[in-house]
Amino acid sequence: MLAEILDGKSLSEKILAEIKLKVEEGRRKYHSVPGLATILVGDDSASKIYVARKTKIATSLNFHHQDVHFPETVKLREILETINGFNCDEKIDGILIQKPLPKHLDFDEIIKAVDWEKDVDGFHPYNVGLIFTKNWSTLESKEALNALLDEVYFPCTPKGILKLLLEKSLIAKEPQQIVIIGASNVVGKPLAFALLQPIFKASLTLCNSRYPLKDLKERTREADILIVAAGKANLIRGEDIKRGAVVIDVGINRIKDEASGKMLLVGDVNFGEAKEVASYISPVPGGIGPMTIAMLMENTWAGFKRRMEILS
Repeated sequence: MLAEILDGKSLSEKILAEIKLKVEEGRRKYHSVPGLATILVGDDSASKIYVARKTKIATSLNFHHQDVHFPETVKLREILETINGFNCDEKIDGILIQKPLPKHLDFDEIIKAVDWEKDVDGFHPYNVGLIFTKNWSTLESKEALNALLDEVYFPCTPKGILKLLLEKSLIAKEPQQIVIIGASNVVGKPLAFALLQPIFKASLTLCNSRYPLKDLKERTREADILIVAAGKANLIRGEDIKRGAVVIDVGINRIKDEASGKMLLVGDVNFGEAKEVASYISPVPGGIGPMTIAMLMENTWAGFKRRMEILS
C-alpha cells in the first residue's frame, strides 16, 4: 500500500481562486474589497516568512491589507492602540495577531482587544463561545457545515483540516474512530468539538501530546483517522499507524539534516514510513499549511460580506 497524498496546496489554490472571483463580484456590487491587517512583533524568522506569505496572497486576491511590524521591546499599550485603530477602520475586516509573541506580552489580553467581528483567526472568547453554542446537531450536508464554519469564524487550521477531509469524502461516510494528538485551543479542542457532531458519525479520542508515549501510541494504532498536532518532529512512526488509516499531519518542525547540514521542514509524522501504511496522508510542507492560509482569507471574505450586507 502506498498512501494517496492529501494535496492541501492544490485545494487551497482552488479555494483562493474562488475567493478572488467573489472579491471581484463584491467590488462591482459594493465598490469595496475585504481588508486584512496583520500585527507582527519581533524578528522570529518563521513568523516573518508566514506574514509575508499571507500578505502576498492577500495582494493576489486584491484585498486591501496593512502590515504592522513592532520591535520585540514594544509596549502593550502601543499594540492595543494599533488594534483599536484597526477596530475603527472601515477598510479592515480582519485583524491577525501573529504568534508567537515575546514573553512580556499576554496574547489573551491582546486578542480580547480585537473586535470579535474582525477576529478572523477565531481566537476571541466571544467567537470561541459561538463555536460551542451554535446548533451543530441539525447539520445534514457538507454545504450546511461550510456555511456554519464561516458564520462562527472557526479557527483556520482545524477549518482547513475539515475542508481537506470533506473534499475527499473521508469523513461522515460510516462510523469511524478518530484520534487527535494535541489538545491545544488553536487546533485540537475546536477540531475535536466539530468532529464529535452527529454529521461525522465518529467516536473520538483527544490526547494531550504530553501523555506517556506508550499510551499515545496505543491510541494511534486504533485510529481510522489520525490527526497529529503535537509539535514534535517524527513523533509518530509507521508502526504506530493502523493499516489503511487516514493521517493528517499538522506539525511544522525544523530539524537539521545530519548528512547535508541543511535545515529541513518536517511534520510530527515520519512521512517516509507512514505513507507505506496509511491510505491517505497530508505531507509537510504542502498539506495543512496552505489550507490554513486559505481559511484565513476565506474568513476575511466572510467578515467583509457580513459587513456589506449589514450596511446595505
